[in-house]
Amino acid sequence: MNRIPLAALLLLAPPVVHAQQPLPPLVAGGLDSMKAGHCETAFRNWGKAWSSPTDAGKMQSLVSSCDVLSHFGALHGYEVVKSVDVGQRLLRVYVILLYDNQPVYMLVVAYRPAADWKIIAVNWNTLSEKVFPAEILPAEHPGP
Repeated sequence: MNRIPLAALLLLAPPVVHAQQPLPPLVAGGLDSMKAGHCETAFRNWGKAWSSPTDAGKMQSLVSSCDVLSHFGALHGYEVVKSVDVGQRLLRVYVILLYDNQPVYMLVVAYRPAADWKIIAVNWNTLSEKVFPAEILPAEHPGP
């Protein structure tokens, strides 16, 4: 009788893929709103919970960045690269926005202090290393 070593069987077996949990509705809704061409609406909805005196400037800066994003062409969709649970109530969502001219890397930080999620930070850049940690995506333009 022929015996196949266990190691060989493991090499032939398909890899186990662990599905990430669904995104909080607030995050998914904002990304879908952006895909539909409503960047300002998405950013304003994400920033509804921002209430400190410095948050008005943060919101204005984020909403103003929609004009910059529009220069990359149409947004055809997005890919969630990774969502990272930082404890039970904090989630970092790393996303690639798929624009005509180039990808844009985005981080959305969601926080759930009670029953509802809120967005506490949004960061995007055309350079992956400005948004994604090296463990998720190595730098495109490593420094000296």
